[in-house]
Amino acid sequence: MSIGTPAGDSGEITFGIIRFLEVSFSMLPEHRKIEPSEILDFTISVAFRVDPDFLITTEIEIVCKEKSVEETLDLFRLKTELVVRVDNINAKESEGKILLPEQFILNLGIIAFASSRGVLYARTNGTFIDGIILPFMTASSLVPSTPRALQSWFA
Repeated sequence: MSIGTPAGDSGEITFGIIRFLEVSFSMLPEHRKIEPSEILDFTISVAFRVDPDFLITTEIEIVCKEKSVEETLDLFRLKTELVVRVDNINAKESEGKILLPEQFILNLGIIAFASSRGVLYARTNGTFIDGIILPFMTASSLVPSTPRALQSWFA
């Protein structure tokens, strides 16, 4: 099932983190030193899934490429997964979608993305990209805010 947000719902939700894991990580084995001042091209993807028992999975993928190189290779690619169990959900179902409060979805995105940044820091520390400025995103850029966009985002 997919998830979206019901309009005007601000109920409190209790949830527990089941697991956070690094699904995959790849990095070029050797490369010239990337300076912190260099402009890099980051692509960040976020996906949400929910199963019938209200285990919600948030997937984050971060890909980094050099911006000024003709042949663009991935400097690194990280994919993580956050799985939470929702204890007291008052979810609604609409057209095959589970509707959850927008703030809850935003919070899951923030937790998953911040945790992914920590993994990325640990994995790149001491490598040719040590010291780069890691991407930062606002919650609203992780999850679209209009109900129509949310429906297509979670489809």
